[in-house]
Amino acid sequence: MGTPKVIELCLAVSMHIGLGDGWNERHPCIRYTENNWTIGAFLNSENTVSAYGSYTLEWDERFLEIGLATGYSGADVAPMIRAGININQNVRAFIVPGYDFINKRGGLVLGVEFSN
Repeated sequence: MGTPKVIELCLAVSMHIGLGDGWNERHPCIRYTENNWTIGAFLNSENTVSAYGSYTLEWDERFLEIGLATGYSGADVAPMIRAGININQNVRAFIVPGYDFINKRGGLVLGVEFSN
């Protein structure tokens, strides 16, 4: 993640734990990353487009991404945090805290992301 990349396409596949049913579990995305700073867009769990900006900390194959995202029904701009492990250069597994604003309950989103 720390090396400059002009444009990266990715697809994450996720499952939502403790958040009920009806969530989008396929998340195509596009992003630009340079020096651990990222800007991009993805199809979120509510099936709407989110724009985001983040910074990624890395330790060996582990990572922690912290940022802000738009496109969620409960907030104009929501905090974003994602932790995980790089399986190889183009595949990473991640965990994200989730919150259902309508039903007022929290849970987790587990996923795998594939990138070019």
